[in-house]
Amino acid sequence: MLVNALLYYFRTVLKRNTFEIKLPRPRKEHHLPTVLTMEECALIFGNIDNPKHKLLMLIGYGAGLRRSEIVMLKWADILFEEHKIHVKQTKGNKDRIVMLPYSVVAYLQDYRKLYPSDSWVFPGQYKGEALSTRTVQQVMKNAVTKAGLEKKATVHTLRHSFATHLLESGTDIRYIQQLLGHSSIKTTMIYTHITPVAAKKIVSPLDNLPAGNFEIKRLNKDNK
Repeated sequence: MLVNALLYYFRTVLKRNTFEIKLPRPRKEHHLPTVLTMEECALIFGNIDNPKHKLLMLIGYGAGLRRSEIVMLKWADILFEEHKIHVKQTKGNKDRIVMLPYSVVAYLQDYRKLYPSDSWVFPGQYKGEALSTRTVQQVMKNAVTKAGLEKKATVHTLRHSFATHLLESGTDIRYIQQLLGHSSIKTTMIYTHITPVAAKKIVSPLDNLPAGNFEIKRLNKDNK
């Protein structure tokens, strides 16, 4: 901040366009996101009793939505016949189409009958308003605690888990990029570093060398 302010002062106010401050800039720290296993996700969902709260978590994970995208869903965005969800005006003001998981369709239709609403899928406390993102986060926090998980998992952790589980199942990372709404593939590539299942499938080229050409023997005192 201080460096930028000085540059602005010298270049804009004093009109010294060639003025420079050469200082080493600290590198940004890059932390790998927390990811839940599929068993842990199921455990979280199993510890949510309220139908409305359970559904918003199921859709959040099942479609890889951000917390703000979950609460802004409208019934007009749910394309039942196509099994898709139209996510509108997301981060960067971009629309995208994601999958509507087959496993929640019947649950979603029953929910609509129990909690009728002309607009919001998840209406808030006051008429005409959507559910608050703070409420969604609290639901997740309570479920994680009730499930007894030690991981610090948030609603966004479900989104990370969605992407990781897709990658582990063999989904092309370019499709995952589109589903998540990432502008750059570099953002999506982070999930290639946190997939333990995929890592286990990687075999060293040494292990694939043709058998019979050489032999790796156990070491002992006679052949050391």
